[in-house]
Amino acid sequence: MRHLWTNRKFYLGLFSSVVFLTLALQQVDWARTTATLQRANWLLALLGIGAAVATLVTFAFRWRVLLSSTAALSVKDTFSFIMIGYLANTFFPLRMGEIARAVLLGRRHGIRASVVFGSVVLERTLDVLTVLIIALGISFVMNIPAAIRAGMMTLAGAGLLALATLLVLARSGSRVLGLVEMLPGFVPRLLMEQLARVVARFADGLAALRHGRELWSVLCLSALAWAIAGTATICYIAAFHLHAPWYAGFFVLTVTNLGSAIPSSPGFIGVYHYLAVLALSVWVPDKSEALAYAIGTHGISVLLNILLGCTCLAREGIALQSISATGEIVEEPIAPKTTDGKSLLLAQASPSDGNH
Repeated sequence: MRHLWTNRKFYLGLFSSVVFLTLALQQVDWARTTATLQRANWLLALLGIGAAVATLVTFAFRWRVLLSSTAALSVKDTFSFIMIGYLANTFFPLRMGEIARAVLLGRRHGIRASVVFGSVVLERTLDVLTVLIIALGISFVMNIPAAIRAGMMTLAGAGLLALATLLVLARSGSRVLGLVEMLPGFVPRLLMEQLARVVARFADGLAALRHGRELWSVLCLSALAWAIAGTATICYIAAFHLHAPWYAGFFVLTVTNLGSAIPSSPGFIGVYHYLAVLALSVWVPDKSEALAYAIGTHGISVLLNILLGCTCLAREGIALQSISATGEIVEEPIAPKTTDGKSLLLAQASPSDGNH
């Protein structure tokens, strides 16, 4: 049943990508698209890539703060597993890389995956709300199309509800086990206790919501990361010689990132292209030029995810094959490292163990 559901999600994402890619490619003059790609200023694109990497590093600092109450991690550690997650999202459907990075980092550093996943959910909730705040700021200088505005309002409601839920869990998650004792006798006690433990551990990953200094640091890092990401998008728009105001970069960033909630095939193919063209259509009437931007920036993003993700996989000694096509982790032990970077299990093994 589980594999049937994951297969359905995969085909749903694939269908969605085909639909949006078809919409993006309608009425396109491929000669103009090719010409726009050929005349792109790749020096400006390189500046955009630098800003994109800086965004990822800032996200790594933020994730380190989110997990600081649970484990003392380095920025290298959090950056590595963020990029492993992005790499998994590039190859596997429906953003399963978020689960992969939580499980892999937890296994490597001896942290419960549910605790790490709690920090990831908080991270993503704050991302949605930060991007929506950016959209609110943009609304003062431009008229956001009604369809996009409606989608933003829907996500704003969902984001605020999610944040409120996380706040409640952060404050009271540790008391869930006590509630189990109050359940009537006919309720399966063992199952509820196991569920309560998962909820309590998930709440441990929300510790930043209970500590003012950590929360302030996380909010500042979120604002900084998305400001840098907007700068990267501005550089990309300039690189493709598209005539749009500076705030168009933040608008395109907002639309494409909020649209990531839409099911898609691995790599956000089709959905990203359509949303980028849709956002740019406010200033760029030539759909062929806008599509060139979408193709070029998507290619840059995928290449960056692959290069950095594979480098981080090698650093952590993890094979891509250890992550299944559904984003689940194959049950292989990933040994924590010693201070010299070697596997702790290998360091402790004797020759008779058969480990070489």
